[in-house]
Amino acid sequence: KMKKISKIAKITKMKKQAEESFLQSKGLNGAGKRKLQTKKGKGAESKRRKTDGQRQYYHSRTSQPITKEELALGVDSDDEVDCEKFAVEDKRALEEFVDVASEEKYFMHLWNCFVFQHPIYSDGYTGVGCKVFAEHHKAVLATPSMRRCLVLHLVNLFDWNVVKGEHMENAIRIVDSFAQSKGIEAGGPESDT
Repeated sequence: KMKKISKIAKITKMKKQAEESFLQSKGLNGAGKRKLQTKKGKGAESKRRKTDGQRQYYHSRTSQPITKEELALGVDSDDEVDCEKFAVEDKRALEEFVDVASEEKYFMHLWNCFVFQHPIYSDGYTGVGCKVFAEHHKAVLATPSMRRCLVLHLVNLFDWNVVKGEHMENAIRIVDSFAQSKGIEAGGPESDT
């Protein structure tokens, strides 16, 4: 038994020495932590001075360098949205629907562009967004086919509990009053009688 224990002790001691030798060759101390090595000289100091006043910043989405002028103005061009590009992509996506009428596609394009330019961040603001949409596009929505699309869209939003009845009524009233002032047959309930 004693011989076995002394053999194990020798092996353990040899392992420990080999570990210490390896750690020292890698610049580590016994606890496995790197020893701090300080560089003193012109190289480290000049690097520090160079980066202090000339730090490079990048746009958050495109990763392109920000120019000094953009930095001074505080403008990030990543915040700019390309409405024309969105409109083209939206039209292309809507054209893929073959079982939808062209008026419905056009209405959805108007709605998508409106929501892209005026984001609605909460369901609670969708009713207000519908009113602003109707006010903004009342000339186009006053035609009977587009009014029908608007009413169907509002009913769909109402079914999903996104807008209230008064929001629907306000949006439709805006379109109908414009149509009435221009003498356009909007297709409202009073025209059915």
